[in-house]
Amino acid sequence: MSARTKISDRLQEVVGLKADQASGQLCGVYHGYHVRLVPYNGSNAYSYMACFSLSQSGMQPRKEDIREIVKDSKVFYGRAQVKGFSVSFPLRAKLTLGKSVENIRTALDYITEQLGIRGYRECCESCGRETMTEHYRMGNQFLLLCPDCYSTKAGEITTRNQRDSLKEETVVGGVIGALLGSLIGAASIVLLGQLGYVSMLSGIIMGFCVLKGYRLLGNRISRKGIVISLAVIALMVYAANRLDWAISFSKWTGGEVDILTAFRYFTDIMKEGYINLKSYWMDLGLVYLFSALGAIPAIVNIVKSDRNASSFEQMGGKDTF
Repeated sequence: MSARTKISDRLQEVVGLKADQASGQLCGVYHGYHVRLVPYNGSNAYSYMACFSLSQSGMQPRKEDIREIVKDSKVFYGRAQVKGFSVSFPLRAKLTLGKSVENIRTALDYITEQLGIRGYRECCESCGRETMTEHYRMGNQFLLLCPDCYSTKAGEITTRNQRDSLKEETVVGGVIGALLGSLIGAASIVLLGQLGYVSMLSGIIMGFCVLKGYRLLGNRISRKGIVISLAVIALMVYAANRLDWAISFSKWTGGEVDILTAFRYFTDIMKEGYINLKSYWMDLGLVYLFSALGAIPAIVNIVKSDRNASSFEQMGGKDTF
């Protein structure tokens, strides 16, 4: 059982919120306020942000009030975020699961008490009305909505889905978009390579930009588009690594051999023994490995995001529309 699962289970027991398996968030009512606990630090399983939708006499929350709440307590980590009626409080993570859970409960007690003292009531995150609300996932957004706003936004998503279903995938445009996007990923590989690094970051950039480029100019992305994008990634990773070595070789010659010439005749340069083949193939293998480790999660996230964008559901529920 992962650390995130363990703390989620404990929080359900201690604060009474319900886990939403699809998002990893917890939601429910605590001391009269709907609240979502959102994981916000992937490297720390105990890091959560408490999200509320608040109104004060029909007005959006005042940033000065929220700053005062955060300033007077040590249970927070950094500044609270205020956007429209939405307020997010970053909660401080402790070293152990037990202490983190206790800190989250203490923080929720303190937040809800202070909100009550200042006259804040929960409201619809979209229209601001103080009425019956529920937590929903609307596309890739998580919102506290009243029935009317839920119906309106659900209708918007349904209409968009119908419109998108009429679009045909343009493979030629997608390939062009993927190639354009790959230039950004290739630039990151070369830049990091010249700094002496082989990083998953370049793989994440490559995967994200290639798929985004394909989808942008190809209207949509199917399994065929994903396969084409993977081929573009493989090709451009090789080209970027070759360019990185060509730049290094040009520097080694003191500029006597320019970069384009070194890139064009790189195979001949290798045959002549100017390049350490073991180092080159090891470096290329690492670039491919780290690019795969970075690009594959990026691809999965994009595909998941596309799928979520076309659906909506009540958080913690089983039905997806």
